[in-house]
Amino acid sequence: MDVGGFPDKDRCGLWKYQKLLPIDDVRDCVTLGEGATPLITSVRLQVKLGSTGRIMLKDETQNPTGTCKDRLRLWVLERLQKSVQEK
Repeated sequence: MDVGGFPDKDRCGLWKYQKLLPIDDVRDCVTLGEGATPLITSVRLQVKLGSTGRIMLKDETQNPTGTCKDRLRLWVLERLQKSVQEK
């Protein structure tokens, strides 16, 4: 797999990583703008765990439906659409 130019700086969110996604043709994808969720530093968790390193959490509630399932949904819908087209 050629991942030259990774991540794609001209795309946003999940689509920056298109070359690594198991999606054949993004033109047929149903998308709500998933991805690009922020990383948030958790000082309280760092202190509680006694960590000397920075702990960051991905805030998936910023996805369109407020869940981490948005990323998986994208792939499932693409596979379903492809299988229907093949019949």
